[in-house]
Amino acid sequence: MFIAQISDLHVVSDTHRMYDFLDVNSQTAKAFAYLKSLPIDLSCIVISGDTVNCGTQASYHMLERLLDESRCPIFTIPGNHDDRDFLRTVASGKYHRSKRDKLDYIVDDFDIKLIFIDSSVKGVPHGYLDKDQVEFICDSLRHSDKPAMIFMHHPPFLTGDTHMDPIYCLNGEELLNAVSQFSHLKAISCGHVHRAIFKNHNGLSLMTAPSIATTFLTDFFSSEGRFFETDSSYLLHRFKQNEGLTSFCETIPQTLPISIQKVISCPKTGEV
Repeated sequence: MFIAQISDLHVVSDTHRMYDFLDVNSQTAKAFAYLKSLPIDLSCIVISGDTVNCGTQASYHMLERLLDESRCPIFTIPGNHDDRDFLRTVASGKYHRSKRDKLDYIVDDFDIKLIFIDSSVKGVPHGYLDKDQVEFICDSLRHSDKPAMIFMHHPPFLTGDTHMDPIYCLNGEELLNAVSQFSHLKAISCGHVHRAIFKNHNGLSLMTAPSIATTFLTDFFSSEGRFFETDSSYLLHRFKQNEGLTSFCETIPQTLPISIQKVISCPKTGEV
């Protein structure tokens, strides 16, 4: 099975651009068009937070229009830029399955169990997990030894980036300690930092998905946040029972891919 994880779309209302010049809505539309064109059957698309930029109702109306372009299931969780109540009502809950105060839920339709956790805290950029959320995760992992994967917005680990580390999931170590007993938990995959980062914690894969909207400059010395425009990227997770979980960081090209043909790149006659 294949899962496409996109993150940090930062969608705005149809009359605005992010920072007045970034056409993030077009970036999101291109991402969905590209995912639809892939020669694989995606089991689902995961959006790991910051679905919109300003948390306004108008931006969620635009988000809903963009999500409706997908032909496979979409599952969302909020980030620090989201409004939980507005996100909860997008398409009447079509893009989540939560009945909790926070948007925590489980999708057990596939070969790997997907656990979605709402790490957002209203009004602040950092993340935090309540005790009942950690217990919710542990209960779902105790229930069976089926392979599982957690999605949340804020990474529960430090990356070394001096701009983003102060606003990670502040009690992430508590989560990592709690789940260390479950060997069938294969990965925790997040968003938030606008870059693909991979880390290993006692055999557990930890990762962050890049942003569809912008890429943050990794900075190990300054707390000043800087970003640049580049091609959008996403994580593609492939899971097979006999092979486990493999995750790829893929770029969404601006043009259609071209097949590599040796006869063209290295012709027998003439020199190139």
